[in-house]
Amino acid sequence: MQNVTAANTSAPLRMVTIRQAAATGILPEHCIRTMVKTGEIPCVYAGTKALLNLDKLIERLQAL
Repeated sequence: MQNVTAANTSAPLRMVTIRQAAATGILPEHCIRTMVKTGEIPCVYAGTKALLNLDKLIERLQAL
């Protein structure tokens, strides 16, 4: 039997685009785009599209 680690049991990542993150009402789209460009919010690029981990974004904003 295979050993189950904490990484295997965690919830799936909620990766969203900047527009989808702004639609949640957390921050305006322009503000999120600016924060991504300055490196304040970590993201992953899929082609030209920036994908944000929504849970990490919320955590980061609560820490500010």
